[in-house]
Amino acid sequence: MLGTDEARAKRVASGLKAQDHFPGLAATDVPHLYDWSSVGKGLVVQVGGQRGVAIELARRFGEVKLLIQDRADVKNAKARLPAELKDRIDFQPHALLDKQDVEADVYLFHIIFQTVPGKSSLPILRAQIPALRPGVKIVIMEIVAPEPGKIPLWRERELRYVLPCVDWLFFLLSLCVYSDDRNL
Repeated sequence: MLGTDEARAKRVASGLKAQDHFPGLAATDVPHLYDWSSVGKGLVVQVGGQRGVAIELARRFGEVKLLIQDRADVKNAKARLPAELKDRIDFQPHALLDKQDVEADVYLFHIIFQTVPGKSSLPILRAQIPALRPGVKIVIMEIVAPEPGKIPLWRERELRYVLPCVDWLFFLLSLCVYSDDRNL
């Protein structure tokens, strides 16, 4: 996967940064897409990186602790955090297919499954099982386009103009990491 190819990982990271220009995908949107206040002083593990999401959550929810699990080079990422968040955001080297060894209240997957090969999606989720206990949540935030005719026409048209750009972005990403789109 990405951890073995630094050049691909950098291309994917820069491609994912482009998602900040699409409503509902940006790191600034994530705090509005789930009841994060229900986590309280709990721990959110963001599996697969994307430091910007953790920064947004830490800024808006003052008690939550965040752990970003990503490739081995995340060890030095803490130095790039804003000073006021360094005590609430931590980093841990962790491959997506490694068994989860951190007990948390929420495991967040933000635009992860679109950037890995399809056959890896289920094993990634299964890797979380060792750390699960009653009440723990797995939050998956991915791009899902509704089938035509399932939502109001104006909204569908809006999505059909934006999502082709997003689809193109993820098509390019898939060329980097041999991924495929998922159907519900």
